[in-house]
Amino acid sequence: RAATDEFMTTLCQGNTEKAFDGLVKSRWYMPAEAAEAAESLRRQFAAGQKSVELKIGRRLPAGWEFLGTRRLGKSLVKFVYVEKHELAVFPWGFVFYRGDTEWKLNGVSLGDAAQDDMLHLAVTEPAD
Repeated sequence: RAATDEFMTTLCQGNTEKAFDGLVKSRWYMPAEAAEAAESLRRQFAAGQKSVELKIGRRLPAGWEFLGTRRLGKSLVKFVYVEKHELAVFPWGFVFYRGDTEWKLNGVSLGDAAQDDMLHLAVTEPAD
């Protein structure tokens, strides 16, 4: 989780390239494709960023929150975060798989693709 915390901190500071390179290039499950995967994810994020800012405002500096973990057995885990904006949040999900010895980043979901993960971590409380 430390790596995804660092990603969110770096991203919210406005250094998109460093955030994606730092996480994906060092932890991608297929090392030979890590640079290409980092670039692809960065482009996907950049393409939607203007639209996101028009809908929910600008990104808040240091504005992220870890919502929780979703697990499947002992070898698959997803860390779910939100990136805070002026008017709403933008969800992120990071899937890690543990094969023989180490955890590798197996997928990243963002925006609408991570919405279900965010909602599944909601806590229901009685009204006061």
